Amino acid sequence: MLLALPLSPPEDVNGTPVTPVHGTEPAVVAVLAVVALPAVVALSVHGGEGGTVPREAVADAFLRFVERRAPLGGLVAQDLAAWRVWDATPRFAALVESPDVPMWSKVAMLQYLRESPRPEAKAALERAIRTR
Repeated sequence: MLLALPLSPPEDVNGTPVTPVHGTEPAVVAVLAVVALPAVVALSVHGGEGGTVPREAVADAFLRFVERRAPLGGLVAQDLAAWRVWDATPRFAALVESPDVPMWSKVAMLQYLRESPRPEAKAALERAIRTR
């Protein structure tokens, strides 16, 4: 027996297609931050010292999170820096210059860049200082 899966997006009670929340508007980013925060905190704890999830797996998940939800990258920047995972350096270097990233997230990304040993981090910090 074959299972028929719908090819169209789900609909609300009025029959209007429901699409995932996307966007960089401040209100959308704020809602996404509130929704994402519990999951980020849980992964942070489980990937920490003596955690139940391998730190590498959590770091990989956090890097994917930065790629998919760029304006919220600041939520994971502190853990990535503490774990000395510098693979987000190029992405954070670009994001701190974006008008779509809220200031609270940029501050966390800039702190990450201050700790990163990669040359592009230093260049991004110098640009950030010049554009203040």
